[in-house]
Amino acid sequence: MAKGLKLFIVYVLLLVGVWLQSTMAQTIDLSGVWKVKQETKQTTQQEMFLTAGFEETVILPGCLHAQGIGNDVTPETKWYLGGLSTLWHNHPMYEQFRQPGNVRIFDFLQPAKHYVGAAWYKRTFNIPHPVEHKEFFLYLERVHWESTLYINGRKAGVNRGLGTAHEYNITSFIQEGENEIAIRIDNSAIVDVGRIPHSVSEQTMAAWNGIIGEMKIDIKEKIWFDEVQVFPDVDRGVVVVKLNVGSSLNEPESVKIKLGAELYNTKHTYKEKSTSKDVVVTPHGLTSFTIEYPFSGKIQCWDEFNPALYRLNVSLESSRAGDQYSTSFAFRKLELNGRRFMLNGKTISIRGNLNCGEFPVDGLPSMDVAWWKKIFYLHKSWGHNMVRFHSWCPPKAAFIAADEVGIYLQPEASEWGVILSPEQEQFIVEETDRMIRQYGNHASWLFFAMGNELRADTAIMIRFIEKAKQDSRRFVSGKINGRPVLDSFDFAVSHSVNKKRVRHHMGWPPKPETNLLFHMQPNTAYDYNDAIREFPKPFLSHEIGQYCVFPDYEHEIPKYTGSLYPGVLDIQKTLMAERGMTKLAPQFTEATGKWQVELLKAEYEAVLRTKDIAGFHSLSLQDFPGQGHAPVGVFDAFWDVKKHVTRSEFTRFCNETVLLARIPSLILQQKDTFQATVELYNFAEKPILQKQVVYQITDESGKVIHQGKFNKMNYPSRENNMHIGTVSLNLSKLHSPTKYTFTVQMEGTDIRNWWSFWVFPDDIESHSGDVKIVRELNDEVIKDLNQGAKVLWLTDRSKLKGNLPTCFASIYWTAFGLKEGETMCNSILCNPEHPVFGQFPTEMHTNWQWWDVLKYSVPMILDEHGAENAFPKEYQPLLQAIDSWKVNRKLALLAECKVGRGKLMISSVDFETNMDKRTATRQLYRSLLNYMNSADFNPEFTFDKATILSIYGQHENGLKKIGATVTFSQHDVSNESLLIDGDEKTVWKASTKTGYIAIGFQTLVHLKGLSMSMSAKGVRTFTLLISENGKDWEPLQGINAQMVSNKQILFFEKPIQSAYLRIQYDEFIPVIGELDIILADALPTEG
Repeated sequence: MAKGLKLFIVYVLLLVGVWLQSTMAQTIDLSGVWKVKQETKQTTQQEMFLTAGFEETVILPGCLHAQGIGNDVTPETKWYLGGLSTLWHNHPMYEQFRQPGNVRIFDFLQPAKHYVGAAWYKRTFNIPHPVEHKEFFLYLERVHWESTLYINGRKAGVNRGLGTAHEYNITSFIQEGENEIAIRIDNSAIVDVGRIPHSVSEQTMAAWNGIIGEMKIDIKEKIWFDEVQVFPDVDRGVVVVKLNVGSSLNEPESVKIKLGAELYNTKHTYKEKSTSKDVVVTPHGLTSFTIEYPFSGKIQCWDEFNPALYRLNVSLESSRAGDQYSTSFAFRKLELNGRRFMLNGKTISIRGNLNCGEFPVDGLPSMDVAWWKKIFYLHKSWGHNMVRFHSWCPPKAAFIAADEVGIYLQPEASEWGVILSPEQEQFIVEETDRMIRQYGNHASWLFFAMGNELRADTAIMIRFIEKAKQDSRRFVSGKINGRPVLDSFDFAVSHSVNKKRVRHHMGWPPKPETNLLFHMQPNTAYDYNDAIREFPKPFLSHEIGQYCVFPDYEHEIPKYTGSLYPGVLDIQKTLMAERGMTKLAPQFTEATGKWQVELLKAEYEAVLRTKDIAGFHSLSLQDFPGQGHAPVGVFDAFWDVKKHVTRSEFTRFCNETVLLARIPSLILQQKDTFQATVELYNFAEKPILQKQVVYQITDESGKVIHQGKFNKMNYPSRENNMHIGTVSLNLSKLHSPTKYTFTVQMEGTDIRNWWSFWVFPDDIESHSGDVKIVRELNDEVIKDLNQGAKVLWLTDRSKLKGNLPTCFASIYWTAFGLKEGETMCNSILCNPEHPVFGQFPTEMHTNWQWWDVLKYSVPMILDEHGAENAFPKEYQPLLQAIDSWKVNRKLALLAECKVGRGKLMISSVDFETNMDKRTATRQLYRSLLNYMNSADFNPEFTFDKATILSIYGQHENGLKKIGATVTFSQHDVSNESLLIDGDEKTVWKASTKTGYIAIGFQTLVHLKGLSMSMSAKGVRTFTLLISENGKDWEPLQGINAQMVSNKQILFFEKPIQSAYLRIQYDEFIPVIGELDIILADALPTEG
């Protein structure tokens, strides 16, 4: 009995010890095993789940899909954004990827399980001590999305925080002993924050359901710190501390608040002298206090170069309660100086990168400070000093890491939508308040914006800016690249100012005509000064870059070890094998990667050459595995650097100090003079004193052709456009055709940059010799070939199968459908050593000398899925165009073969139009004909006429492809086929000035717009209507119309789902060559 009593006493003491330890630590850990149950549509009362059986369990922190809970992914899965791409659903190419057991999607990373809706989580916890003298606060660091909390069967509250912790005071619901907690988490569209913001959609973060990060109950006394905000005043050397103190006592309480601070995260640390203040806390509620804390004269300011931080320790003491609070902060002074940002009295230049929530293992944002520090150090080592969190807010760990690394952050209020309603505004206001409450003291939070693109009601925007600017610790803007733009903004971000561009691409969608590079000879002399002069405040170039690299699927697929899988890479790998191109995949990656670096260099340097621009946001250093997969990074989605680029190559054009050269033309002839004006962009911490810049010009072998040096100079910091000197070289005696390299370097440093330029002969004459040049492959030509002729066939590009766009410059952002977007040529691929290029200097990839060639080239489809007649799988063309990784057709610009005893060269390069203005094309033509007249021209493969002519074919109409029907008002019933026959030359003409065209789809279709090829100036008066049944019609609002070439394109402000669409025309007679739809999946939203 005595032994049993002793064991009982030991047990009680252990329980008390656990409780005392818990109260001393002030927390109860809630991580571990929870019961879980998915809510069904049949459930009408949430409370039913408080007593219903829970058969499954889940580990929290965690989420459902990462633990195999949810629904299987099928073609019918209802995703957060709605449905998947119509192209994926309907095209025969993807039939094998729609089968049970082999579902592979390309829209975004594919979860092992999928669940959008409400799920209930339940567990118990124990409090072995009376609760009357304590306060209990539940803290859930990140919940996706809405939580509804029940404690012991009673509803304790609702929280809709997306980028913020869910906090609840649960004191009145707690009981001594066992307690039950149940949390209903709903990850469906609680509030309309847009179709695909990164805060909620599957695009990058899997639309997960669960809780991650810290899960705890904080136990406090009856008086506690509810909120502490720190406002450093650099000029006065004072910290203004604003506190909210809570009390559940029944009467006022006198308390002493003590403040102490210490400097850390810098070489020289110290502690400040503490201060205190006696205050009275009112009962039953929150009492606000403001305390000024004077600092010594040796304060240090925080910035990217010296991220000096302070830790503020606050304590509260009274006769009946006490509390402690600690937060980091920094001294900073934010100012606007015209078009420039100033931090601590010094100008800063923003070199920002977008983070869109790319977490490819499970789609869950990292809650680990060490991980974020690694990522931010990578940003800085690759020349960036800022991260914009596109339409989402990162977790606390990111702010802590950025504070310590010294990098500027721009979180956003988790929206990417059209913001018009009171409910939307309420969410944004509440989310902003939560963000400031939880992250407001962090030094790295330097910028803030409502969200991404589209538009907001002007009154809502005015109120948002007014409220956000009440906290002076950050620069504030509204919709990034959206509307409206208000005078009250601290800064703005877009691709243009008053229709004057500040990046290569202006407008959406990307087309050749919208790319600046398409319209000018390659050069490095342009900038965006004219645009920037029209905006009086800091202006940032929006989402520059966006040039794609063919994914390296063999190395990337094995990295997906979690619950997300890259179905797009499986599709890519399968289709490459079907086309016989598996062995070419590494070359595709290398070629597109090398060309990407050239394009990025041009884009970045144009911004750095612009005198008063505040900086840029790039999209992005890392791949974006959503929106149909956008492999735009020099890192993959796992932050592993790709093989085609090194840090030194990249930082020569993106860094705090960059040497720049304004070269008027990169394509020259021997009669020309090479000219370059060298200048410096220097936003390093300190000036550069008495340094000399040297330069040299080398040929392809590395031999120095010309060299020189500029005078030693001092270069101030925080400036650009600093003139160094000019270089001029007469080219008449240089060998041509040859690629040359102009290199500049600051002696004694690793600051270095270089540019390629090409010199061609003055007289570029081509002689056909024995080659017969034809424009039609008719029976007579076949007869000549059979008899041993050499033939160059200049194809009719308007008849080429697929109706693909021209080949310059690259696939931009992502691959758009089968032929949409800027191009379907991500780069060329060729063998530079092949004799066909014997007199044309080239690498294996596209470079600037190809500009006037590719601008006039359209790819030929040699093989594609379902082709009845195609070139052999093992055939590789002389000049290949690298297709989209989602389609993987075998494309060519130059292809050779034998026909009978003859030899045929097939070209879809235009060797006729404006040849007097196309120096490089004339040289390629000369090299081609010389090759064809030589003994080297000996094609390996022999083809028949049918195989060769398979490159021709009708263009595929999108409406016809998905089986849509087209009908007209009663008087127009005879010729609907002319609208969707794929031929713009067959014209449909209405018979009266008023009427309609009605389109019926097989099912609900996700639409972004409509295009009409017009023979006149386009539709002048029209109404678009939509219907679910073909009977009840409603007008479609929010339509933007534009003419691109001969096409009237109507873009919908928001994608729509409809079974029927009708064009009601008035007051004129429409004449339309082709009518087609723009599917939402074929036109991802920008960025």
